[in-house]
Amino acid sequence: MKFVLTGLAAVSVLGLAQAQEPALDEKAYSAVWDSLVDAIPQGNETNIVHILEVPQPAVWAEDGAENLVSLQKFAGALPEAKYILDPSRLSRGLHDVYTAYVLDIDMPILPDKDREEFKDASAKYSEFYRQWLAKVDEYYDRWDKEKERLEEVGRQPSASTRIKFRDRYGGMFSGINAQLSDAFADVQQYRAVNAQWWNAVQRLHNVHEGLYTDLGVASIYDYNGGRAELNAAMSCSVDSDDGWKTIEFNNSIETKEIRRKNWNASGGWSGGFFSGSGGGSSYSYWASQEGEGVKLRFCNLRYVPVSPGPWFYSPLLEQIEEGAIQLKPDSAMCGIPIFGPDGKIPRLVKGMLVADKIEFSARYSDARQEEFKRQSSRRGGFRIGSFRVGGSGGSSSESSRQTKSDGSYSISTNYTVPVMLAIVSEPTPQSELDPVDYCTG
Repeated sequence: MKFVLTGLAAVSVLGLAQAQEPALDEKAYSAVWDSLVDAIPQGNETNIVHILEVPQPAVWAEDGAENLVSLQKFAGALPEAKYILDPSRLSRGLHDVYTAYVLDIDMPILPDKDREEFKDASAKYSEFYRQWLAKVDEYYDRWDKEKERLEEVGRQPSASTRIKFRDRYGGMFSGINAQLSDAFADVQQYRAVNAQWWNAVQRLHNVHEGLYTDLGVASIYDYNGGRAELNAAMSCSVDSDDGWKTIEFNNSIETKEIRRKNWNASGGWSGGFFSGSGGGSSYSYWASQEGEGVKLRFCNLRYVPVSPGPWFYSPLLEQIEEGAIQLKPDSAMCGIPIFGPDGKIPRLVKGMLVADKIEFSARYSDARQEEFKRQSSRRGGFRIGSFRVGGSGGSSSESSRQTKSDGSYSISTNYTVPVMLAIVSEPTPQSELDPVDYCTG
C-alpha cells in the first residue's frame, strides 16, 4: 500500500429522503452543514468534519514560533470519528505515534554480532530521545505556569520574559542533549543498512536539533499551517452582510437537504438545536414567533489546508506495512495496524475551517432577550447547534457583546487572529498485511 497525503478535500453528504415533514431542529442542523459544505473544496467524498465545540484562535497566523505549538495540537490531532470535538480532549498526536514507530525499528537483516550492536545503539538512542521529549514537556509545562503567574499579577508574557525564562531553565537540557548527540553518532554507523530508516531517523533528529539551537522558541514538530490562506483576511462590518456567511434560525428555516443522524463519516447531531443552563431548549421555544430568532454569521469563512512538516516521512511507514522493515518484538505498536479504522493512525488532519469572526445575534421580545443574555453569560454558555455561545463568565478576551442598531443582541469572537471552528480529517486505508508481521521475534 502506498501512503500518500492527498490534496484539498470536500465532504461526503449522505442525505436521507424523508417522507414526513422534518422537525425544525433537523432543518437547523442541516442548514449549518450546508454552509460547511460550501466552504470546503470539492473532490473527495471520504473526509470527516469535526466541529470544535469551543472555537479556538488560530494563533499561528501571527509571527512567533511559540504559536506553532497550537498548530501542532490541532494539525497533528488524531480525532475520533465524531462530528463535535472537544478541543481539551486532544492529547496524543500524529507526531507522537510516528516517533514511536521510528524509535522502535529493528534490523533483522544484519549479521548476529552487528545486529546486537545495533540493538544496543538503537536502544540508547530511543531511550535518550524519549527522555529528551519528557524534558521538553516539562519545560513547556513550567512555561504555561509562568504565564499564568504573570497574568494573575496583571502582566502579559513578552519576549523579554520569555528570554529570562529560557535562561533560567535552559540548563535542564544540557545533560540529555549531550547523551542524545553521542547516541546519534553511534546509530549513524548503520545508515547504509536501510536508506528509508536512516532518512526517517535524520528527519526526527532534526526536530531535536531545531529546538536545541533555539530553545523555547521553535515548535517541537513543525506542521504546514496554510499561512497564505489563513491570513487572507477580510473586513466585515457588524451592520452589513458583506463578507458574512449568514444562517438565520427562525420559524421558517429552510435547507438544501435534510440529513438525520449519520450525515457522513462525521456522524451526526443529537439532541435539540438550542440548549442552555435553564429555560426552554426546543427549537420552537427560541424561534416560534414571526420576526424572532437567532442568526449565526461567519466573516470570511474559508478552508485552510494543513499537513505534517519535513519530520514526517511516510515511506518508512509504507515499508513497515509491507514487511520490508520490522519493529522490535517488545514495541507497543506490535499487533496493531498502522492505518485503517482500528489503526494507530486511523485518520489524518488535512485542513481546517476558519473565519475572521463568528457572531451570534438574537432578536426577541424584552423578556426573552434578557433570558438569552443571562444564559449566554453563565459559565456553561448557551449552545446553538454544535457551537457554544458565551460561557466562561463572558471573558472579554474571547467575546464581545453589544446591542446592535436593529435592536438585536450580539455576541462575537474577539480575537486578533482568525478563529478555527472545525478540523477536516481523511481516513487512512487499511493494509491487508497482518499487523503481527510488523514485528520481529
